[in-house]
Amino acid sequence: MIFGKKYWYKKTVEAWKPSREFAGWEKATRIGVIVPQLSGSDQAVIDRVMDEWRHHGRHAHVLKISQQKMSKKKESIRERNTLYANESSWKGIPTSPDFNDFISHRYDLVLQLCTESKGLSPLIPYMINAGLVVGPAGADPHPYDLQVRVEDRPWSDVINEIENWLKKIKYVA
Repeated sequence: MIFGKKYWYKKTVEAWKPSREFAGWEKATRIGVIVPQLSGSDQAVIDRVMDEWRHHGRHAHVLKISQQKMSKKKESIRERNTLYANESSWKGIPTSPDFNDFISHRYDLVLQLCTESKGLSPLIPYMINAGLVVGPAGADPHPYDLQVRVEDRPWSDVINEIENWLKKIKYVA
């Protein structure tokens, strides 16, 4: 199992080709956001930001990464747009319909805000078709165009810093 997973990860990273077509924050209409599964006030902050972006004509698609495992018994409490820890094949290839739907879209901008170094989180930027990818500081810088410190900060501060940086970036070709 471990051999199959490492082989698939290696092939995914090798096949990655960056697509840099970002025309600026003002023209970004399709945004993908990848966050860890949050609770309470943290989730409320993310929801508020997504609603604000929708109000400004931006379509935000959120994917939550969960460390919990999903079982048949828990299926009734399953959250939408969430990738659970056990939703992959023996090679580590995600089988979740929510995940496959998320990566099938073309985004102007993707915010990958998961700081985990194991599982699918570090691999997701290699699987996404996006004009600009923002990731956490301290992670592998290769797939990211911009990295922002995420750990030990309120989500509202992180999002505000990202927006401020994006307003300064006019065009990436």
